[in-house]
Amino acid sequence: MRSLGHENSRISNWLAFGLVAGTGVLMLRISWRRWTHAIIDFGRELYVPWRLSEGEVLYRDLAYFNGPLSPYLNSLVFRLAGDSYMSLVVFNIGLLAIGTWMLFRLLSRLGNRTSATMGCVLFLVIFALADLTGFGNYNFVTPYSHEMTHASLLSLGLFLLLGTILGQPTAWRFSGLGVLLGLIFLTKPEFFLAASMAVAIGLTLGRFRQVHRSSGRGSPSLTDILWLIGGLLVPPLTAWVLFLVPMSPTAALRGVLGSWEYVFLDELTELAFYRHGMGIDHPGLNLTSTMLWSGILACVLGPALLAARYLGPRSGSPSWLMLAT
Repeated sequence: MRSLGHENSRISNWLAFGLVAGTGVLMLRISWRRWTHAIIDFGRELYVPWRLSEGEVLYRDLAYFNGPLSPYLNSLVFRLAGDSYMSLVVFNIGLLAIGTWMLFRLLSRLGNRTSATMGCVLFLVIFALADLTGFGNYNFVTPYSHEMTHASLLSLGLFLLLGTILGQPTAWRFSGLGVLLGLIFLTKPEFFLAASMAVAIGLTLGRFRQVHRSSGRGSPSLTDILWLIGGLLVPPLTAWVLFLVPMSPTAALRGVLGSWEYVFLDELTELAFYRHGMGIDHPGLNLTSTMLWSGILACVLGPALLAARYLGPRSGSPSWLMLAT
């Protein structure tokens, strides 16, 4: 019986893999070479790494307002595979495959194989490969900004590692968590702030959980936090040292900081475009709209949450009923 159950589990794993992989292949086939607007926006994502692959230096020869990780990673792709549009496309498809695998692992921990499969299918169809605007641009193959996709994938890896740390903390895992945070720091500030808060909240809740269980296992010690901070400093310091070769220490520091020096710049924060994007142009109206849509989502998702609570695996309810709910 145990052998039969193990065999059924393997078959289910292959079915889940086949469904997710098949969805990805189908979406790639439908959208093939139609991910990008030929003129607008994506030209920057090709031009900057191409010039870097030719020997120019970011922030010295090329103006840039984000962190240095993504353009230099893409320039490495051009150096190794040739400065071609398709070189970057193939590399990004590989990153998307890795990201989908990490998402499946994360959703499996939060739910089960079925919910993870459905989550990955929705991710591929709606977020990763869909053309929701009619002119490409916003996808994981040719993104509007590689900082967005790179930081998203790094964040998935960070969440997976954080979950492992909460169960089995080690110094090297805390160091790895810090390195991932440091790499996210070199992309965009909003991703770093969100990831840092997630790590802080996760470690804090993990500590309270262990204290509640009257066990010290899993609680981060001061040494663990120092390992995390040490790992966090490695990517920015490495980037700063590398920038010291072609630039002054001050210019190198500004390069490592990327967008951080613009976060509170009045000339930008007062622009109507950014105020509208942040929702502070009409705060009262936007807050009302947020509360309204939150209520709608609660009505839509509430039955599903109740079903997940009362129609779980222990209830004996058929899986198709839970999926339909």
